[in-house]
Amino acid sequence: MPVIHNTKFTIRPLEADNSGLLIDLFVKSIHETANKDYSPEQIKAWSQINPEQWHNKFKELTTWVAITKENFIIGFISLQATHHIEMLYVHPTYQRIGVAAQLLKKLEDQEMIHHIKMLSTDASITAKPFFEKHQFTVVTHQHVYCRGQLLTNFQMKKYF
Repeated sequence: MPVIHNTKFTIRPLEADNSGLLIDLFVKSIHETANKDYSPEQIKAWSQINPEQWHNKFKELTTWVAITKENFIIGFISLQATHHIEMLYVHPTYQRIGVAAQLLKKLEDQEMIHHIKMLSTDASITAKPFFEKHQFTVVTHQHVYCRGQLLTNFQMKKYF
């Protein structure tokens, strides 16, 4: 798919019946974006989803989605109650047009209402430069097991 540069999108809260749509976006993003930083075995392990667990997980998260005027979800960001960004993914076709930045801004704007002092995340190798660009700093370099594969990520924090 070609990169789409002038896509208009809006950001809204996730609707309960949309959580299944995020699975495809998540898997596609990992397979097409993170594949330069992780092996095929790591990608396969990372992208295995149990739809029922996925749906239940979103019940506990605050999630915002970026949608096109055609109502196509092109990205999402999810936050735990502990102010930890659980997920931030953008469809590969819609990367580098500001989707992730706008999702992060929406989340930060909402969190500022609650006067938080810090956001955290566990960023993949692929996502680390994005978070650094948005004033997150690396706290620690981590190695985590996922379905038998060792993955590298970075615990990162942003203070306000």
